[in-house]
Amino acid sequence: LLLSPTPMRYPRRTPLPAERYLYLDGCVRSEAPYIPPQFPRHDDAPLIYVSFGSLGAADVAMMRRLIDAVAQLPYRFLINVGAYREHYDTVPDNVYLDSWFPQPAVLRECQLFVHHGGNNSFCEALYHGLPSVIIPYCWDGHDNARRAEEVGVARYLPRFEDPIAALPEALSELLADQAMGQRLAAVREQMQASRGTEMAARAILEICAD
Repeated sequence: LLLSPTPMRYPRRTPLPAERYLYLDGCVRSEAPYIPPQFPRHDDAPLIYVSFGSLGAADVAMMRRLIDAVAQLPYRFLINVGAYREHYDTVPDNVYLDSWFPQPAVLRECQLFVHHGGNNSFCEALYHGLPSVIIPYCWDGHDNARRAEEVGVARYLPRFEDPIAALPEALSELLADQAMGQRLAAVREQMQASRGTEMAARAILEICAD
């Protein structure tokens, strides 16, 4: 079972045998609906979710820089700080911090996703048709970030190029990019129609029946 959405796949010289491999376009977790919190200001501004997973949340110094960088931007931010919530005494009016969010449900309410490029985040952003700013740490995040930028659904900000300094401009450009929005709307429609979780369940049941 391969979690590789159609728009992201590289052409293969030799296709994988269909009897052994199944691509799952829309295999994404479901969660109960999420109601965003009230913000003291900009309550009708674009809502942006920021999550770098447990590894990224441990980089408290970087997360503090990010919060400072977005404090004056005309957007609302939900920021996942993992197990380190007590390290943040105050936050700007346009930022809401928590130790955990029901990510798939949150993304249904957002207009943009800032993440580390892990496979769940990568696929969930596409499933909900959201543009992404990807700031990877390691492993598949680097490959996913590069590929997403190649096909025009995200911006890749490498850590060695001071991504926090580049973040405000990247957010503004992505939110205004109508062509990217159209591409992502098509991806969202295709992935949600594919019903990947049901495909996976049927494939597993067929193997068990054999």
